[in-house]
Amino acid sequence: HSYEEKEVSEVLWALQQQQQQAQTGGPAAPTPRRPLMVDAGANVGAFLFRAADAGYRVAAFEGMPANVALLRASLCANPRLADRVALFGTALGSAADTCYIVSDQVNVGDGHTVCGEEAVRKRTLNTGYFVRGQAGVRRLDSILAEDVQVLKLDVEGFELQVLEGAEGLLTKHRVNYILAACTFGGAPRQRQMLKFLDGLGYFISLDSFRGPWLTPAAVANGTSRLPWNNIFCARKELAQAQPVRL
Repeated sequence: HSYEEKEVSEVLWALQQQQQQAQTGGPAAPTPRRPLMVDAGANVGAFLFRAADAGYRVAAFEGMPANVALLRASLCANPRLADRVALFGTALGSAADTCYIVSDQVNVGDGHTVCGEEAVRKRTLNTGYFVRGQAGVRRLDSILAEDVQVLKLDVEGFELQVLEGAEGLLTKHRVNYILAACTFGGAPRQRQMLKFLDGLGYFISLDSFRGPWLTPAAVANGTSRLPWNNIFCARKELAQAQPVRL
């Protein structure tokens, strides 16, 4: 997972900000508990174990049964981290459901959530994708009701559904930073996701949690640059630089 080292470093930086803001009287209120990271699409734990090892709390969500088994084995092998990690063997989405997890033969652990029998048939018919199991799907805002320092989303094209299912969390609690994969579905889907996050009060960058930021007006009218991989989002009152046009 060395290709994700930049993203892991950004998440760790963002987790550190809550304590620094509390110490300096910044926007984040002091709290006796360590900052919380939510890892949606935990896979085999590249993000969650680095965050837990640094002392932060993690709520991890993973729908693929084989990956859940690997994560549980890793937590058993590292008991000092176990009390910092809440592992949920469930997928996340916009509504409660029972869906299928599919993947190809090259990256077997790279699970995609597919809901509905017809959708699964199309996804697996002569495509090289195979069903790896079923997973319950829940809304994130039906599980969590507290402030989140970092929300990381990498669910192979299901990111917008996860955000829609987190709307109660995003509007009623502070979710300060969001790292999200934003590559599937082409330009219309990407712009829909950018507009959704802009509407919730986030600056969006293609580079880091410290900007440079996409201009909100360009996001709103659909003329901003599009991501080639991940987007880095920060609540506007936390952003440390004015947005620049990209």
